[in-house]
Amino acid sequence: MYPLAPFQSTDRAKLHAVMRAFPLASLISAGAPWPTVTQVPLVLDDTRGPHGVLLGHFDGNNPHGAALRADPRVYALFHGPNHYISPSIYPTEQYPGWNYVTVHVHALARPLTERERVADILFRLAELHEPKDSGYRLTREQRNFERFLDMVFGFELEIASMRAILKLAQDKGDAQARIAADHLAEVTQTDLRPLLGALLAPEKT
Repeated sequence: MYPLAPFQSTDRAKLHAVMRAFPLASLISAGAPWPTVTQVPLVLDDTRGPHGVLLGHFDGNNPHGAALRADPRVYALFHGPNHYISPSIYPTEQYPGWNYVTVHVHALARPLTERERVADILFRLAELHEPKDSGYRLTREQRNFERFLDMVFGFELEIASMRAILKLAQDKGDAQARIAADHLAEVTQTDLRPLLGALLAPEKT
């Protein structure tokens, strides 16, 4: 069995918690000669269907919109925390590992043509992630909002099935898994400013 049974989960509450905490998913559609892949933030609506519905939008120029119209079957991959785990953290001898959390979703896509439904996705996404003390709120009154809305491709994904891989050292026993979880929480709090600064530097030719 792969992955090992302790790492597998179909617990709806756990999967939804990861999807909310890490909403930027890799959306994958079949294509020729290669699959079509887009990173897109998704909003979970857990009031609809047995597994919930995901709401999202692309730039209207994104070719993934045409891919969804051609074939509604999509695979959404949510990426949670991950990091190398050193054996030095454990009180007993272990091998090095890489702990990670992912949620894998099979879904059927429905492009949205109603402007109000597409606008609602934009409002919900902004409301969920805008800092509460920022003073900003997205509204229809914002300048050029209707023009902006014309450039957006909205969609919803009806979740057909979902599962998580929670590789958190559960196979080593509860005490070891708790140690590894605490370590993962600590090491993922990384100062990314040097990396991001380097990525913003002028391109080398």
